[in-house]
Amino acid sequence: MIGLMWKDLLCLRKGIAVYMVVAAAYLLMLAGGFWDISVVASVLAVIVCVLPCSCFSYDYIAKWDRFGLALPVSRAQVVLARYLTTALLLGLSALLLAALGLLAWALGGLDDAPVYGLTAAVTLTIGMLLNAALLPLVYRFGAERARILLLLVIGGAVLVVVTVIKAAGALPPGLFQLPLWAPAAVALIIGAALMVLSYFISLAIYNKKEV
Repeated sequence: MIGLMWKDLLCLRKGIAVYMVVAAAYLLMLAGGFWDISVVASVLAVIVCVLPCSCFSYDYIAKWDRFGLALPVSRAQVVLARYLTTALLLGLSALLLAALGLLAWALGGLDDAPVYGLTAAVTLTIGMLLNAALLPLVYRFGAERARILLLLVIGGAVLVVVTVIKAAGALPPGLFQLPLWAPAAVALIIGAALMVLSYFISLAIYNKKEV
């Protein structure tokens, strides 16, 4: 399992290096006052979402599936390793968001820490939701077609968010007096639950796939 994850990380090493360069550029924009800390954090976290998809492209070019299944690993382990790699990337993104928040706080550039925490939690949740939708699509249709289908998924997600926001206007005002950590925790739990559901969907697809 660790070997499969390490293989994915080796495939992504160039992408991660580019990501760090982009992160440094955004940090310079933040230091220059061009962007708000929440915007920078959100952009950096969302970029991580597209990294796992690159693993599938490398696997297809190298015909990894045939070779991998000849190893003493099950299909469930292959799929689980990909999801654990995704979870690791999201965890690294969470650490980056925390580091950005602490840095901004230390420099006096963080006006409202609870709001930033909620923004970070929502951003990570979006990352989980996008990967939960994208990974089964990649297993079913391949990396290239899945990217196109993901645009439809994002459009649907935006429609749902807009609908929820409009519906929220009719909810009791007292509902929004909850501490900010409450909706943040709920969002992260929902995102994690959907990632688990996504794993079982991807496993069902991969078990039926001929390689």
